[in-house]
Amino acid sequence: MKITKRQLRRIIREAIDDETTTPDAWANQNGLQLELDNEGQKIIYLDNEQADRLNLPIGVSWSVEQQADGWIIYTGEY
Repeated sequence: MKITKRQLRRIIREAIDDETTTPDAWANQNGLQLELDNEGQKIIYLDNEQADRLNLPIGVSWSVEQQADGWIIYTGEY
């Protein structure tokens, strides 16, 4: 059975990630900027290309919302 490079990267990422992944660490690892919304919640903006190539870490309960020009990840951490 053959797997694509993308599938292999996903498998490796999932094996490395664990439930203790923080928004700060995940954003930093993927070259993303962590920001705070008006209520002080940690959020991460993704453009469509980033959203296509990245997967959320396993075990997180972050919510994701699509915007006109990309995506916002709401981490639930303040």
